[in-house]
Amino acid sequence: MKKSTLTKIVIGAIFAGIVGFVVSLLVIKLLWSWIVPELFPKAVEDGLIVRSLSWLGALKVAIIIGIFSGLKSTYRCRCECNKNKEPDSKSSCCKAS
Repeated sequence: MKKSTLTKIVIGAIFAGIVGFVVSLLVIKLLWSWIVPELFPKAVEDGLIVRSLSWLGALKVAIIIGIFSGLKSTYRCRCECNKNKEPDSKSSCCKAS
C-alpha cells in the first residue's frame, strides 16, 4: 500500500471518528431535552434536574455510557469451557453439548 493511500485512510478514519463523536453528543443532548422533562416534570420545575443539557454535560453522559458499555463487555458471564461444552451463540457463556 502506498504511503499516500495509508495517509488518506488514517485521515478519513480520524475525521469519521470526530464526526461520530459530535453526532453522539448531539443525540444525547436532543434525547435529554425530549425525554427528561416528560419523565421528571416536577424535578425539572423545582430545578433539581436541568431541562436542557450543556455540551459538557453531554460529554460527561457519553463518557459514563462508554464506561458502562466497557464494563458490560468485560464482565460478561464467565464460565470454564471444557471439551464437553461449547460457547453459547447468544452470550459468552458455555452450554452443555
